[in-house]
Amino acid sequence: MKFCTISDIHSHPLKPEYQDLLLRFLNHPEVKNCQKIFLLGDIFDVMVGHHLQYFKLYESFFQSLKQLAETGIEIHYFEGNHDFHLKKLFKTFCHNHKLKNIFIHTHHLVAHIDGKKFYFSHGDDIEVGKFRYKSYKLFIKSLPLEFVANYVVPFKLLDWMGNTASQNSKQQNHNRYNDADFCEHTKNIFRFSATKAYKKQHFDFLFCGHAHISDLWNSPDGFTYVNGGPAFLTQQFSLYENGRVQFIKL
Repeated sequence: MKFCTISDIHSHPLKPEYQDLLLRFLNHPEVKNCQKIFLLGDIFDVMVGHHLQYFKLYESFFQSLKQLAETGIEIHYFEGNHDFHLKKLFKTFCHNHKLKNIFIHTHHLVAHIDGKKFYFSHGDDIEVGKFRYKSYKLFIKSLPLEFVANYVVPFKLLDWMGNTASQNSKQQNHNRYNDADFCEHTKNIFRFSATKAYKKQHFDFLFCGHAHISDLWNSPDGFTYVNGGPAFLTQQFSLYENGRVQFIKL
């Protein structure tokens, strides 16, 4: 089995270099030769709800996704904290193009591949602590907020709100990526979180994003933790083939 994963591209029309990165990934020869593709959340900086304007706004993405799916590749899209309430949007996309091999995940996925157990998620579900963030995530992903995002708030207002929140978040986190102590602390937090998740699920591999710290760690407990980090910075994706994991540069 051969599959690839990527997360945290944060593609946005105001950042064409990020949009280009997403398209380079989708059109990479290694990606096209995979049996499965796992998009592990925050692929877009703002994509919320069933708004058909996204098909035009991200036309190249949806066209590339369609072409990959038509070759028979299984595509799994995991909602993050910047892209969510997307099931209806992708259901419309798949219906329009008669595609049956694109799957949207609102939670983690456990899969058995090559006789091994794999855990896939955006990553915020396993992270220990962060109680304020988790309360916020429960609120924005609740059913009432899904209804509001789909049917009440117009696209332009939702897009403006999302962009404003995204910019505020970037300003707060701008200097963290150059802070060695912060990066080391975050890496250790996610290794600890992965270990806690392992004790509940007993998987062989855990693939996720969200941490914004790249890491490929063979735990002494006997599992492998894979996080490609923020693709907009690392310019890489992870490739699994026959039990081996490596990062591929874009």
